[in-house]
Amino acid sequence: MIESLLPGHLIHKTFYPLGFPVVVASNSEAVFEAAHLEWDPWRCTFNQPPIVLSFHVSSERPPLPETSEFHPHSHLFAFVADAKNLGVCDTNTGSGVAWLTASAVEDTAYFRYHFLEGMALELIVSLHLTPFHAACVARNGRGVLLCGDSEAGKSSLSYACARRGWTYLSDDASYLIRNRAGERMVLGHPHRVRLRPDAPGLFPELASIAPSRRGNGTMSLNVHTNALHTSTNTQVDRIVILRRANRNQLTRVDQSAAREICEPIFYWWDARISSEQQAAFNTLLAASEVFSLEYSDLDAAIDLLER
Repeated sequence: MIESLLPGHLIHKTFYPLGFPVVVASNSEAVFEAAHLEWDPWRCTFNQPPIVLSFHVSSERPPLPETSEFHPHSHLFAFVADAKNLGVCDTNTGSGVAWLTASAVEDTAYFRYHFLEGMALELIVSLHLTPFHAACVARNGRGVLLCGDSEAGKSSLSYACARRGWTYLSDDASYLIRNRAGERMVLGHPHRVRLRPDAPGLFPELASIAPSRRGNGTMSLNVHTNALHTSTNTQVDRIVILRRANRNQLTRVDQSAAREICEPIFYWWDARISSEQQAAFNTLLAASEVFSLEYSDLDAAIDLLER
């Protein structure tokens, strides 16, 4: 099956994003350099059929498109920047193919953000996971999903928890393993924390880190987590919805609050996959407590979580 998806004239190598095998095939060394940068920290964890991604790279070097668009339909989804930079994935075959210019691939940040990471993660999540726009940390073996809008402080609070001795898993994207939903087992991205450029105002030790440009054009501080206690997975039994406020208060809330914030990013364009994601989430939610955390101060917020 894998051989039938691999064009014979392309070089191929295997990587393990989130622990799942992904075979990358390409005629461009720049593709493999980007894959090594993105996925080298990961090792094989899940014995699943490999996903196959093929990247056909032309020699053209036109100006980069400013952005890309995501178009899903049933078992297919596409990433389209322009007529010369686009990729299509198929969850039925567990494979994807992209046609790209040399300028798109040689800009490593652009290629990783708009094509490499997106195509791989969308396939992995489609086939195996339920996604959450949430940070994840753990203390004494108890995992917590920190949910909230983009300004809620998920990254800064997860990093602050890690500095306090918590186990760090992810700053803003976490995944429930669907076939282990009964164990409430959640995956994270523990190898880095991405923070806003003004983060040294909260964490002075980060002042020496220069901001770098992400593929979407935004600037961030990429903080390595070597000095922190990290894990790729944890058992979750609490969901905390973060809200900026002028007070510090942790309140138990109805499970509907978690549904409202978590369910919109499930893969509703594919009825089978969204049904599996919903069922796994229901299993997690049935065994979890849901809280609202209003906070103005990181240390006070952590104090509340530790109680």
